[in-house]
Amino acid sequence: MIEVQKSIHENVNHGTVNFPYAIYHVRMPLHITSYPLHWHKEIEFIYVIDGTLTVSVNSRKFEMNRGDISVILPEQPHALFQYENEEANYINIVFDLEYLHSQGTTNYLYDKYIAPFVKGERSLDPYIPCRSLINAELFPYINELFNCRHESYTEDGLLIISDLIHIMHTVCKKSVEVSQDLMSEHIKADKVKKAVYKVQNCFHQHLTIAFMADVCGVSESHFMKIFKDVTKQSFNEFLINYRLEVAAKQLKEGKMKVIDIANACGFNNHSYFTRVFLRKYGMTPINYRKSETMS
Repeated sequence: MIEVQKSIHENVNHGTVNFPYAIYHVRMPLHITSYPLHWHKEIEFIYVIDGTLTVSVNSRKFEMNRGDISVILPEQPHALFQYENEEANYINIVFDLEYLHSQGTTNYLYDKYIAPFVKGERSLDPYIPCRSLINAELFPYINELFNCRHESYTEDGLLIISDLIHIMHTVCKKSVEVSQDLMSEHIKADKVKKAVYKVQNCFHQHLTIAFMADVCGVSESHFMKIFKDVTKQSFNEFLINYRLEVAAKQLKEGKMKVIDIANACGFNNHSYFTRVFLRKYGMTPINYRKSETMS
C-alpha cells in the first residue's frame, strides 16, 4: 500500500523536550503555499508582519492583514492559505502549555489559568485585529519574542517564559467560559476530526457520504454541513485534494508508475486523475514529475 501523509494531528516536536517552544518566520508563498487542516496540543500565535493570508479556525474563516494576530488554542482544527495571489510575511509562535505545569508552576495557578485552555473549557476569538485593545497588549511581547528569535533559548529562556506568561495573562483576561454554542462547535470539530482521520487512513478506498456520516454518528445532511463548516470545503473536495497531495508526494519520489499512483490514491479513472491534478498543480502528473526531477 502507498505510504500515507504525515498525521493531520500534528506530532512535530516544536523546540526541544526541555523547552517546547519554537518561533518560525514564514513567507507565503515563498516557503509554503498553504498549511492544510491540522491540529496539535500546543497553543499557537500568528502575527502578520505584512501582506495578507487566509486563516480558518474551527468554523471561523478570516483574512489576516498587517499587524493582525491570531490565537489558536490547543487541539483547535486550523488551516492557513495564501489569499488570492498576495504574499504574506508572518511569524508563528508555538508553545506547549503543559511546560508551565512541569516546570514548577503551582498547581493552583496552573489549574486556574492554564488548564481550562488545555481542557477546552475557556475560549477566545481567534482573530485579533490590529487596532484592537487586546492586540495592543499582546504585540510588545510577541515583538520581543520575534526580536530575540536568533538567540539561544538557554541564554534567553527566562525572558521568553516571561513574555509567554504575559501573553497568557492577557489571553486569560480576554477569554470567556465555553458557552453552549461554543461547546457545540467543539463537538462539531471532534466529529469532523473523526472523518479526517478516516480519510487519512482509508483515502485509497471508496468513501461515500453515507459511510462517513455513519463514522461520525450523524445524518448525511448534517455530516455535509458540519464538514464544510469546519474545513471550508465539501467532503468530496477535501478527499480529492488529500488524494492529490499524496499523489504529488509519490510523484516526487519517482518510484511508481503514474497509473499505479493514481490507482493507489483512489483514482480509478486515469483521465479524471490527470484532469484534477492539472487543475490543482497547473501541469499534468508526468510534467510535474519531470519538473521535480529537474529541480
